[in-house]
Amino acid sequence: TVPKHVGVWEILDGKVVIKQRGKIVTIKNKTSLIELMKANELLKLSNKLRLSPVSKNRKSLEKELLKASVAALREASLRFVTGRFSNTSSLFLKKTEGRLVLSEDIDFLSPYRKERNTITALNNEKEALWRAWEKCLEDQHLIMMSQTTRKQFFGVVPLEIRNLITA
Repeated sequence: TVPKHVGVWEILDGKVVIKQRGKIVTIKNKTSLIELMKANELLKLSNKLRLSPVSKNRKSLEKELLKASVAALREASLRFVTGRFSNTSSLFLKKTEGRLVLSEDIDFLSPYRKERNTITALNNEKEALWRAWEKCLEDQHLIMMSQTTRKQFFGVVPLEIRNLITA
């Protein structure tokens, strides 16, 4: 089971079904707000608030940011999370505007969509190059060479060389 304030969507027969609507809950826990941010965001915030963490590692930044107000942490976490996900959310809303949301639309919510598409295109290009290379293997000279044994191809190993190898 999930808490009552968490939204639950289910994909069933290619359609998105809203099982439970989410509810807005104001976070008052500083640790929860800090956990929403990445380490580089914590560093930016600590610099903005003129805090002096012992080091730039995450644990040190988290400890120092506990001194900040809940309001400052809430504003910063909202700004950073919005910055991270606004493009994908906007794309999702734009693509699904005025129609039912389909399971394949969930891909628009991924912040890694462009990278995944680039990798897919590169993999397709590699596969095409390998297919072209395989066609080159149909060269009659290569086929003939592959059917000959090493002995036929290189000739007989001289006795003095064979003795050196087996010694």
